Amino acid sequence: MFVLSEADMDCLFRAAVDGEVDNTACEQLSAKYPKLVALPNTTSYHEVNIEYWDLAAILSPLCIFTPENPQEVAGGLTVVRQTRTPFAIRSGGHTPIPGASGTSNGVLIASDNLRHIELGTSAGQQIVKVGPGLRWIEVYEWLANQSLTAIGGRYATVGVGGLSLGGGLSYYRSVHGWAADSIVNFELVTAQGDVLQVNKNSNADLFWALKGGSGNFGFVVSLELEVYPLVDIYGGNILTDAAGTDALVRASASYADPVLGGVADPLSAVNPTLQLDLYTRQRSSFTNIFYNASVNSSPDALKNFTSVPPVIPSTVTGPRSFVGFINETAAFPNDMR
Repeated sequence: MFVLSEADMDCLFRAAVDGEVDNTACEQLSAKYPKLVALPNTTSYHEVNIEYWDLAAILSPLCIFTPENPQEVAGGLTVVRQTRTPFAIRSGGHTPIPGASGTSNGVLIASDNLRHIELGTSAGQQIVKVGPGLRWIEVYEWLANQSLTAIGGRYATVGVGGLSLGGGLSYYRSVHGWAADSIVNFELVTAQGDVLQVNKNSNADLFWALKGGSGNFGFVVSLELEVYPLVDIYGGNILTDAAGTDALVRASASYADPVLGGVADPLSAVNPTLQLDLYTRQRSSFTNIFYNASVNSSPDALKNFTSVPPVIPSTVTGPRSFVGFINETAAFPNDMR
């Protein structure tokens, strides 16, 4: 069983620092890894620190450490543990919650340089091994060249690590489950600096805890995911103005009916979003609809959505590529909320 000391748990949960700000950890990291540490008031610090989906989540870490391999992660964790310095772990920075993947009184350890991707096998099953610093669109595009896909994020720029460790909603969830369900192995660095292989046969308790436990049990440097054959899909995006929001709410309620609604069709998935412009006070909606089959007209499960009048022509069509569908979300600006 995986066990941390009380002191290590205190460090992992980013205990508060009393008294003056202590830059000892940043000084040690800069001396040991000069090319991997960014300090405040530098271009590299700014470029890495703004990589959050919601601007409210951007904090002011004492420094930013971007390791490139498990050994450097272990070295960084050893420094923050020994200096008792709070730290945060960030993958893609999609969370809107300040402090969930950032810090203003400690070290930000960002996964930006952990970007490997390769096919392999595990127990005779084909898998893809990916780094937590990748965005899901990068994984989808790479796998599409192999006619494969994986169970991951619904938006192009979401990070692999955060979504997977948080559970991970996916368009394929009704057939294959959440993103975490398809993970067969984690490579993880503990607070003590040990590198572990975590799966159902090795460190099984930790394997269970990581599927939803976020970054609270160690630093995941690699994930091995099940892969599936890639097929063309039906889907796209529907944007409505205030006049269409009531129709969207009715479509969503109808879809959610467990007996008669579209949710009963496991090939379907929807992601309806209601929006309020804080300046104009106008309502609008943005909805992704998805059907995991190569069809050229709206399946019954989605007809309540495709009948909602859009304010601009919708992008819903089929058959179309899954990568093209996901790429439509890549243009969303930060601070959508």
